[in-house]
Amino acid sequence: MSSTDAARTGPSRPNFEFIDGLRALAALSVAFFHAFLFTGLAGETTDAFGPLARIVLNGSFAVAIFIVLSGFVLMLPIARRPGYELRDGLRGFAVRRARRILPPYYASFLFFLVLILAVPFFRDPAGTRWAGKVPITVDGVLAHLVMVHNLDASWHDQVNGPLWSVATEVQIYVLMPLVLIPLWRRFGGIPVIALGVFFGWALHFIAPRFDGAHFWYIGLFAAGMLAAQEVTRGRRVPLAGPTAAVGAALIAVVMIAFQYRLRPNEWLTEVGVGLVFALGLFALASASAEGRSNWVIRALESRTLVKIGLFSYSIYLFHSPLIGLSNLGLIHIDMPLAVRLAVMWLVITPAAVALSYIPHLLVERRFMTGHQKQELKTPEPSAVV
Repeated sequence: MSSTDAARTGPSRPNFEFIDGLRALAALSVAFFHAFLFTGLAGETTDAFGPLARIVLNGSFAVAIFIVLSGFVLMLPIARRPGYELRDGLRGFAVRRARRILPPYYASFLFFLVLILAVPFFRDPAGTRWAGKVPITVDGVLAHLVMVHNLDASWHDQVNGPLWSVATEVQIYVLMPLVLIPLWRRFGGIPVIALGVFFGWALHFIAPRFDGAHFWYIGLFAAGMLAAQEVTRGRRVPLAGPTAAVGAALIAVVMIAFQYRLRPNEWLTEVGVGLVFALGLFALASASAEGRSNWVIRALESRTLVKIGLFSYSIYLFHSPLIGLSNLGLIHIDMPLAVRLAVMWLVITPAAVALSYIPHLLVERRFMTGHQKQELKTPEPSAVV
């Protein structure tokens, strides 16, 4: 048996601690992005702080990054098995994913649903972006419960806006064993990435009403899968890291310079960001697997970032309503908009992140994988899911 075969079939699985750092940065960036949007009245910060908005609005790309990371971590164990077989079969895969994702999701949705229904003040958006969360409709609640609220604009943002992406991710989880892996076995990774991207793009042009689901994420999820496969195989791609860095820099410059023109074209920009990130993820994971640590990996593996990354899912699920409701409570207090934004960024957002640790302890931690629970007990947690 060759060393590559041993790596693919051996019992051990790689630990990439820097992934928790990436999760932490993605969660924090989307939290500060939402705080910027929620500050003051709807659209007020974007109008008043145009140059700053060109930078901050790129925080929305964090969702595409989460999708690539999901494809990567789920493919790591599968890529090590002959024929890309699922451990414990389709049923085992479905049970593990449902157990990991759904309890925290339902806890978040039901908590804020009850809170909004119980407090009349929270049902009055007062001209803020909270208007997207109310009114709550019966069909919107049912859509959230069966996780299809990402398919209709009237359901999309009710109660807790970021939950739309969890629905999309769960739908991709369904596709992974039923569609993506069978196609992977037959055609390989790159055709599956292309098929996933073009399927999302086709829906964008044929049925734009489904744009809220961002189905081009299927291709980005597959890009994460390919990165995991190639790392597992020990594949070397010359200049992968520098190419990803240059690509990221170019995208950043273009997005900042042309933010308002490109922002409506998420079907294009998110794919570009996701593919470049997948290449960078491959480069970092390859270096880590080969013991070639660098300053990026060491920074991402800092104790603070790793700890935040371990409860990043709870941050994602709970931060937005906490920030939106806080702004709703502050809206009638007279203060300059710059001061209001400073309060939202320096007080409210850190508080929302900290409070998200409570549902992590009460709910999410109970449903983490056995591997994650074990890593929680170690001095240096791992990111493998």
